[in-house]
Amino acid sequence: MDVVNATLLEHGVDLAALEATFHELNSLAFVEPYWQHMITTYSPFTIVSIFTFVLHEALYFTIWVPYLALDFIPYFRKYKIQENKPNTWNETWRCVKHLIFSHVVIQLPMILCSDWGLRQLGFTFDLPLPAAYVVP
Repeated sequence: MDVVNATLLEHGVDLAALEATFHELNSLAFVEPYWQHMITTYSPFTIVSIFTFVLHEALYFTIWVPYLALDFIPYFRKYKIQENKPNTWNETWRCVKHLIFSHVVIQLPMILCSDWGLRQLGFTFDLPLPAAYVVP
């Protein structure tokens, strides 16, 4: 630990300021104004269910797009598990349709039911937010 402290001090990092920043981030105080806006504007059910589903879909497909592109770049075919089976747009579209069906028919109902389950586990929407490492 002394090596880390010495390295930070060499670069002019103030350890007290670093520790204060860490505690501020850990307290989630910087999120509270945005959270206050959300809980006053939307119902808890909307936050837990609809926002979660939209966020899930946005992240899922955003992360998937680069891998989709890699499937159609000839250079990367040597890394495929099935090298001799090239992907086609028709197969990809069929897969996407099955994926969307699965997300809407299976995952959306589970997310909608999570509102009740999270309340049973003691999750609340109240401020102040707990520290980042605290789970009710």
